[in-house]
Parts: sequence; C-alpha cells; structure tokens
Amino acid sequence: YFYNYTTFIEPEGTSPGGMFLLVLFALLFSAFLYEYFQRTHSWIKRAAMGLAATSPVIGIITSGSRATFLAFVVTLVVMALLLLLRRENPAGLWMVVVGIVICIVALVAGYVFSSANILNESDAFRVFRTESILHSLDSNNPNSRASIWKFNMERAVEQPITFFFVGRGKSFSYEQQDHNYYFQAFNEGGLIGLALFLFLLSSILVYAWRGFMGSGDNLTVGLSAGLFSA
Repeated sequence: YFYNYTTFIEPEGTSPGGMFLLVLFALLFSAFLYEYFQRTHSWIKRAAMGLAATSPVIGIITSGSRATFLAFVVTLVVMALLLLLRRENPAGLWMVVVGIVICIVALVAGYVFSSANILNESDAFRVFRTESILHSLDSNNPNSRASIWKFNMERAVEQPITFFFVGRGKSFSYEQQDHNYYFQAFNEGGLIGLALFLFLLSSILVYAWRGFMGSGDNLTVGLSAGLFSA
C-alpha cells in the first residue's frame, strides 16, 4: 500500500487540482473586484461575472484537500487586507469578509457536528471535517503531519552534511510524503533547494506588490492582488 495525494493512485486521496484552482480563483476574483465589478455594468451582468469568477471554489471544496481549503481562507484574508489598504472598493471588501465568515462558520460547524453522517459519508464535505484537521496536526498521532515532519528531520540528521547542503533527492520524500512544500524542497534539495524555492516565491511577491501599489490600471492591480494573495 502506498499513500499518494492523487485520486488516481489512492481512491480516498485528494484531487491534485485543488491548489491550481485556488490560484485561478485568486486571479479571477481579484480581477473581477478591481476591474469588472466597478464598471457601469448592469447588476445581472456583474452577478454573472461574479459567479464565473467564484466558480473555482466548487473545485477547491470538492478536491477534498483540507490544506487547500485552509489556504483558501488565508487567501481571502489577504484579499481583504489588500482591499482595505486601497480603500477604493468597500462593496468588494464586504463580499470577501462575508466569504471569510462563511468559511469560519463552516469549519466551526464541522467541529461541533463532527459525528454527522452527511459530513463523514460524503467526500464532498471532507474539507469541513475540522476534527480530522486538528488530529492530523497532533504530534501524539503517529500518522499526523507533525509526526511525518519530525520523522523526515530525524532522517536528515543521519547524514547532515550531504542532506543540509544538497538534500537527499526525490526518493527521500517517497518514503514519507511531507505534505508541506517547504519541507519537501528542503528534503529534496537541502538548503540550496530551499533557498532557491524561497527566492522564487519572494520574487513573485515583490513583483506582485509592485504591480499592486504602482499601477494605475485596475486590471493590472487586480491581477497583481490575486497573484500576491495566492
């Protein structure tokens, strides 16, 4: 038996497209908020464009990835902070805040009603199993994410010079899936691989921030905000 994060290899695994849909949502919805929502379109046309921009949320939820759903909540929070920073679109800010509240209520309800049949029998509601999220982070649970990260670091210490500088290659991560891109970059590429990964991410954030703060074009600002949030 081999655990993998794709439904093609493990039927109970999560869909690998959840994170892609999250990035797509961030770009589409930010472009909608900063550009198309503020145009003089009819409310029907705005509603149609809004539904199209938020449609990736369906895929984020049904992907079954609880980490992706938590990242979705964080993305909404960052979106709200960016909207608050510009102070140009109060209606858009309220829409994002409502989305955050809905997600938090859903997670709280998932914890309170953790024994509900509909929550445990349907994979469509897997991301709302809050109790299992907490259980997966419990270091006392041998199969938790925290235990896996600890296991990988202990293995790394066995060959510190080789591991910390160049990593142990992709085969190392196959022994225990990291479920963490930062740990995976560190495990597979050592400090060099992690540094390159962080450099790539920081470069994206810097250019997105410049586009958000320095552009006078609403569409560029929206796409920059989406890229920064994602």
